[in-house]
Formats: sequence, C-alpha cells, structure tokens
Amino acid sequence: MPKPSSKPHFVQTRLSENDHSRLQQLIGETGATQSDAVREAIRFYLDNYETLKTRQREDRVVAAINAMANRVCAMLNRQGTDIGTLYELTYQTMPDKDMFQACINKTKERLRNRQTADERRMAERMKAVMTEGIDPEQDKERLADLAESSE
Repeated sequence: MPKPSSKPHFVQTRLSENDHSRLQQLIGETGATQSDAVREAIRFYLDNYETLKTRQREDRVVAAINAMANRVCAMLNRQGTDIGTLYELTYQTMPDKDMFQACINKTKERLRNRQTADERRMAERMKAVMTEGIDPEQDKERLADLAESSE
C-alpha cells in the first residue's frame, strides 16, 4: 500500500451555470471558501460512494421483488376466478353430486400442479435476481418478462 502523501493535489473541474449558482449559494449560507465547499463535497461523495452503490442494487432488487409480488397477486386472482367459474359451471350442469365432487377434486389437482410449476419458475427467477442482480437500464428485456408474466 503506498504511503499517503502530505502534499496536496490540485484538481480542476468545470461546473454548469446551475451547479455554480448552487455552490455560490452554499458558500453564502455557510461562509466556507469555494475550495473548502468543493473539498467537503468530494469527501462526502467518496465517503458515501459504497452506500450509494449498495442502495442502487437494493433498489433494483426491490423493483424485482415488487414485480414478482404483482405476478403472484395476478396469478392468485386468475386462479380464484378460474376456481369460481369452474365451480359455478360444474354446480349448475351436474345434477349428480358424486360427479360434481369428482370435478371439484380434479380442478383442485390441476390448479395445484399449475401453481407448483409457477412457484418453481418464480423461485428460479428470484434466485437469479438475488445472485446476479438486475440493472433496469441494461436488462429491460428481463424486467419486461417479469412484469409480463405477472399479467
């Protein structure tokens, strides 16, 4: 590890008119010099860079979790509608109660199998999000797939 130098380094940059005005306002409010204000801003950014980076990743994970939660809600809504429709149609068209019960059991079995497959796909997607992360700018197609599957 190199030894820190006690010699200060000169850094030069350009600011937009808006940023320069904001800097001048800050200097006026705090009484700091321009160099002190810029130095503190750079230190603050460097001290908080890891936190900002982590927060961005967490925001991407939260977005993916919300997309999956929406998908689960949509899936439950579809399944509830399917069950209600099948139940009502079966009830109205089947006078034989044993046949009616057999239809209900078959419908429940089909829905359980479909739900299990959906849960497995969702768990695989969530695992990919947690291990790889999703960058909304670079992975719009994957996010669109998550959102589309929730409809």
